Amino acid sequence: MSQPAPLPFDPADAWRVPYTPTPWDLWTRTNVGEVFPNAVTPLSFTVMDRIAAGFVTDPRRLRLIPPHLIRDGRPPAVFRVINGRLYYNSGLMYHLFTEHLGLPSWFWLLSLGGPQDSADPRLRPRPLRPLRLLRGLPTILRESARQRRAVATFTRLRPRIQAEATALRGEGLGGLSTAELAARLVRICHAARDPLAWLFDGSAAALNAFGVLAGLCQRWCGSRALANDLVTGLATLDTAHATLALWEVARTAAQSERARAVIETAGPDTLLDRLHAEPEAAATLAALERFLKDFGHRGADEFELAAPRWGEDLSFVLATLRAYLQAPATADPSAQLARQRRQRAAAERRARRQMQPHLLQRVVPYRWLVFRMALREARGLLPMRENPKHHFLRYVAELRRTVLVLAARLVASGLLADHDDIFYLTLDELIATAETAERGQGAPGVRHLVAARRALYARYRAWTPPDAVPGREIERLEREVAAAVPSPLAPKQGGPEEGILHGIAASGGVATGRARVAHTLEEGTAIQPGEVLVAPSTDPGWTPLFAVAAAVVTDLGGVLSHGAIVAREYGIPAVVNTRHATVRIRTGQTVTVDGTAGTVRIAD
Repeated sequence: MSQPAPLPFDPADAWRVPYTPTPWDLWTRTNVGEVFPNAVTPLSFTVMDRIAAGFVTDPRRLRLIPPHLIRDGRPPAVFRVINGRLYYNSGLMYHLFTEHLGLPSWFWLLSLGGPQDSADPRLRPRPLRPLRLLRGLPTILRESARQRRAVATFTRLRPRIQAEATALRGEGLGGLSTAELAARLVRICHAARDPLAWLFDGSAAALNAFGVLAGLCQRWCGSRALANDLVTGLATLDTAHATLALWEVARTAAQSERARAVIETAGPDTLLDRLHAEPEAAATLAALERFLKDFGHRGADEFELAAPRWGEDLSFVLATLRAYLQAPATADPSAQLARQRRQRAAAERRARRQMQPHLLQRVVPYRWLVFRMALREARGLLPMRENPKHHFLRYVAELRRTVLVLAARLVASGLLADHDDIFYLTLDELIATAETAERGQGAPGVRHLVAARRALYARYRAWTPPDAVPGREIERLEREVAAAVPSPLAPKQGGPEEGILHGIAASGGVATGRARVAHTLEEGTAIQPGEVLVAPSTDPGWTPLFAVAAAVVTDLGGVLSHGAIVAREYGIPAVVNTRHATVRIRTGQTVTVDGTAGTVRIAD
């Protein structure tokens, strides 16, 4: 039987970038698993790579990297794609964090999560190393100052960013030529560079500030978990405001029988038209339109250009509104925020009492003064973990809008067979194909290329990504998946204790409820009020579900992951980084989530 002729290209090249290995490379899904929960398409990967290109080679950031690791002006890779999945070089960054700068390993793991029980020597626990910390202190202080300047710049320029994104959204695309549409992609990529850099810098600043606060809580109050209660209910997260806005839509609809009936019976494609047609639903329609104006650019898997936004597909919005209509009044996120503000104030009083047990410390409260500075810093910087992302994603939504118009043009010209084919081209290939279409020429190889990448992408989607991949294993895993015989490095298994999972305590409190295991946001919309949401990770698209969830449990994450931040904001017990929750827990089982101890007990 004859074998098919080999392809004249490697479909996997679309996901590859130049890479220099180091002895410490250990690739994990830490942190990036919630940003790109699924396999990333070639177009999304190359667009994000284009936007971030200037960031990774910025000389100011290279000062963090030991000179012997920088080659040809490029630092070692921090991110890379393995079989379509984005991975983070935890081994290298852990090494730089603990060995180069002398910081303790808990500081790193608490914030970002990761395989804390890993037997890999690259992630073995490290204590604080005073001499190395002293040597690295100039670097730490210099980088901290740079991050603060970036935060200040974002705060100052935030109105301008919002105005620029609004102007982009108002641009009509129908009159642009195919070449002009391609040029618009490049222009938006360039405009999005600063917001993405502010997101990275803001996240780092938040990580550092929260780590200092948690360390002081442990040293002076005996509990790192106290830090979670001290930063709850801040009401400064743009992402959390989406929940408030959508709850307002449901609250308004509940006051009108006709508006409520429309929400309960309409489909995603007919919801807006039916609300328009119902005079009594005018207030509900206005509230929904405000929500879509402010948050319509968000959605599940929202860094992926192939993923629809809430403003395009109302399925999730509609399902969430129906859940809100069934929820008790206690689920009102405004009431939850008020409760969390009271809890935050009580935690602050408790911390002060624990730090001033003796008369001298009450007379000269040096500990409290230091603690207050750290607390103010953490509260001010934590929103930077989320807020720059909200604005960066406005640019991503405009990139997607442009791509969809380009797709229609390329299908009409016969260069692509389906609209979705465009996501299997790289950015450079898309620009070249658009120029070909502008000249009225054919490109017979494009369809062949897309077909090969679609087939490989399907295998990437079916692959179960390991939690951690040593650098030496990457080529073997990629060969196996390319040959359609994937054998993941290590299947996910349960922990050593029957009926109990351990993770990171991310949001205090205890809740017992029926589990709702959701591997995708679509599955998550089936959640009923009072159920415990169990997911691999949660990106901001999941945020509205938190209003009705009794607790949140995730496989991945740290105390500064999205799910942890939003859970604290609304006082929902949360345990993250359990590694195996979606495997060990089944929908319908009763679970008890202790967000203070970091445990999840499975009752049956």
